[in-house]
Amino acid sequence: MKETRVAKRYAIALFRLAERHGVVEEVDGQLHRLQQLFGDRRLTNLLLHPRITREKKEQVLRHICEFGVHRLVASLLKLMLRKQRIDHFEAVAGYYDLLTDRARGVEEITVISAVELDDADYAELMSKIDKYSSYPDLRLIKKIRPEIIGGVIIELGRDKVVDMSVRTALTSLRRKLVKHRSY
Repeated sequence: MKETRVAKRYAIALFRLAERHGVVEEVDGQLHRLQQLFGDRRLTNLLLHPRITREKKEQVLRHICEFGVHRLVASLLKLMLRKQRIDHFEAVAGYYDLLTDRARGVEEITVISAVELDDADYAELMSKIDKYSSYPDLRLIKKIRPEIIGGVIIELGRDKVVDMSVRTALTSLRRKLVKHRSY
């Protein structure tokens, strides 16, 4: 899920509070578990439904928080519910995870390919990517997307993308041919 400005603001505020209270890792773990829960769109739809009273929605959140949710996370959920931004929760949790990784010195590398690559191929890619990262540790995420036809797309962190897919090359070639077509 793409982070929005709102999600980033909430995540940064939560991260700073968690740092101040020394619970960054605990909050990160809880957000991961809650992310799975909020991954079910029915919960988000319930919490955003205009016909369900605010009290009922808060009751649902209290029930969720009864299972050992840190007060910072509970406060975040209540605030997001009150501001009708609970549908941003997954993005907030994702960006908080990025902030936690950066604090640990870890950068996430996503390699997207049309088919599963061999371990040797992943190792070679990681050794080449390593020099472009400013973090000492890299965490590899593998994704398979047959629609890219071939090649790879590499996402370094959340702000750098290197697209070497066949699909992108064909699309680029098509644009150039159409642009230079003469009648």
